[in-house]
Amino acid sequence: MNLDLFDFALTDEEMARIAAMDQRKRYYHSTPETLKKYAEIVPDVDGQK
Repeated sequence: MNLDLFDFALTDEEMARIAAMDQRKRYYHSTPETLKKYAEIVPDVDGQK
């Protein structure tokens, strides 16, 4: 069953190791220019009728 995926717990040590991996880098920067580009690649669903 898919809900079994959530049947686990991380220890405090495991959580600390995960937190230590954080390099404070962003891999996605949302700017007005990038949002405009994304909006332009979305097909016009209403125009496809």
